[in-house]
Amino acid sequence: MIKIKKILALVMMAAVIITGVSAAMSAGAVTEGGMTYTEKSGGLAVTGVDNTLSGALVIPGTVDGKPVVEIDKNVFANNTQITSVSVPASVKKIGNKAFYGCAMIDSVVFEESGETVSLGEEVFGSCTSLKNLILPKKMTSVPRRAFAACALPGVTIPEGVISVGDEAFINNQSLKSAKIPGSVSSIGKHVFLGCANLEEIAVDGSNQDYISVDGSLFSKDKTELIQYALGKAVSEYTVPDGVKEIGSGAFAFSSLVKVNLPEGLETIGYEAFMDSTALNTVNLPSTLTVIDESAFYHCYALDEITVPASVTEFSSAFAYSGLEKAVIENGVETIPNDAFTGCKSLKEVVIPESVTKIESAFIDCESLEEITIPSSVTEISNNAFDGSENTTIVAPEGSYAEQYAGNNGIDYKKPEPAVDEAVLKAVITAPSGRQTIRWKFRARLVAKAKLPAGYSLKWFDKDGKSYNADFTTDNLTSGAEYTVKIVDSNGNPVSTSSQEKKVIIEVKSDFFTKIISFISRLFGSDTITL
Repeated sequence: MIKIKKILALVMMAAVIITGVSAAMSAGAVTEGGMTYTEKSGGLAVTGVDNTLSGALVIPGTVDGKPVVEIDKNVFANNTQITSVSVPASVKKIGNKAFYGCAMIDSVVFEESGETVSLGEEVFGSCTSLKNLILPKKMTSVPRRAFAACALPGVTIPEGVISVGDEAFINNQSLKSAKIPGSVSSIGKHVFLGCANLEEIAVDGSNQDYISVDGSLFSKDKTELIQYALGKAVSEYTVPDGVKEIGSGAFAFSSLVKVNLPEGLETIGYEAFMDSTALNTVNLPSTLTVIDESAFYHCYALDEITVPASVTEFSSAFAYSGLEKAVIENGVETIPNDAFTGCKSLKEVVIPESVTKIESAFIDCESLEEITIPSSVTEISNNAFDGSENTTIVAPEGSYAEQYAGNNGIDYKKPEPAVDEAVLKAVITAPSGRQTIRWKFRARLVAKAKLPAGYSLKWFDKDGKSYNADFTTDNLTSGAEYTVKIVDSNGNPVSTSSQEKKVIIEVKSDFFTKIISFISRLFGSDTITL
């Protein structure tokens, strides 16, 4: 019984405390004009709203004689009825996502103030109708995604702003110009990513960290191209000499067909050319060391690439691109994870002897019928070829790649012998076409060609039996067929069909011809040289 009384006493005490706190909170809150204000930071903060608010929203400068100094986070988020916002000079802070997703707002105006205003992350993000923006005169940063996916035609960042956060103006499809003051010393990643109509990024000449070159944004020393002006009406662009780094997303979503990269370039950043769907030609210079993740992701028109020997990193660099051929130069040691994943048109890959490791690099390469892997490779990830069901591994007998193919149920074949280039240019002199022999039952076939050491000519009959370049047939039957081919030291044909010559020997074999031939053989040779 005593325990029950104690519990009831504790419950009653808790109720009194909660009621008191609730009353105190209510006492500090004021509701007026569809908005709720709570005392904060020596003034009032907008902490709640009536969701029926619509049309032009004017935040009052004072309520009950107290200044409105703050707009709380998320407070107007996703309201689709407000069409414009006027922020009074008294407001010093607007919280994260305060107006996020207010799709009908087309104008935001901050009244002039001597106070520094702080904006939260994504504060006007996804305000997809926002066209008119007058920022506070005094602010120190444009936060992350503050104006992402808006409809701004132009933006002027106020003098005094020190930093522009990641993705601050990302996906503003209408943005044509942006002005950066001398005070800005830090610009985050992907600030203008996807701003497809951006024709010029202008930087004040007094800026110590950034500069504009032909409308594109560079570091002051011009060693990094930070953002290409995507709206330029050109199909080809040459990156200036001296640039060592292409910044993250610098060319993403561009409409360029060709990009010329300079010798001296060392790094291509994350998503640098992502979704540049028209990009067909790009040279990778011999000085390049890093091609960052997704650098050429969704570059569907890019059908051929050569990875320089100097490259040490290119994980997922070409994933889901339109590559048909990839040449990896001798010097590269590892083909990394997802390097060519999802390249559904990839048909040819050249792997040099320097490569020792293949990670999960060729997943879902459904057009890759054959891939030649050198004996230098001693490690291949178990899922390196997942989804590439049509692939056959070509590798030396006894190599790690042959064992890998067997262990993973992948088709295998040994490579064709290498052919000297001079062999493929050789011209064979030999009889060809249909030849008719009368009176004779033997024929001498002679073939000649100028060949490198280790190669020779052989005649082959229809059954595949081989004969010397100069040989005599015996007991010919009509329709005998021989083809001369170039063979290697093992007797394997290496010539192309256009080099080879075929002769079909017809023999007139009536009774009278046989008698004449028999008599001829009694008194001399019956062999004819074709």
